[in-house]
Amino acid sequence: MDIKALRRRCEQHLRDLALPHEEMTIEGMAAHVAARRGRPMHLEPFGMGSSGLSGAWVPGDQADHVFYEADTSRRHQVQIIAHELGHMVCGHAPALHGPVSGVALLAPGAAQHMLARNAYTDDQEREAEHMADLLVAYLDSSADPPPADPVTAALQHRPAG
Repeated sequence: MDIKALRRRCEQHLRDLALPHEEMTIEGMAAHVAARRGRPMHLEPFGMGSSGLSGAWVPGDQADHVFYEADTSRRHQVQIIAHELGHMVCGHAPALHGPVSGVALLAPGAAQHMLARNAYTDDQEREAEHMADLLVAYLDSSADPPPADPVTAALQHRPAG
């Protein structure tokens, strides 16, 4: 994969997303992506246990569901959610299909099995992670004065610490 082409694609996706120039949370960003997609989105903390996964995007009949590791730092949760949003923003087909029901999630081991299925290519995973990095950088910079361009905001911001 050509990293320069990947970066250009992700930067264009960020521009096309037309995020507002205001302080934003990951929940606000998810709501913006949901509105652009024309379907509700639910962010669902979930104990992934020893599955090795930290997040998943599951489109339901009426809404998208983004599951993210419940037992990790807030910063890691934001990165996980941004990664799943990255798949959506980049136009990847969901790796997981089918309706999500509370009954299925309560069945012992069923959720781990459902979330363990993955059909993304390595290139799609790299693209989604690069997109996630840009989205998180945009969130970090959202309290700064509005930039002329969202990519500039994401690339120029220096996180505190």
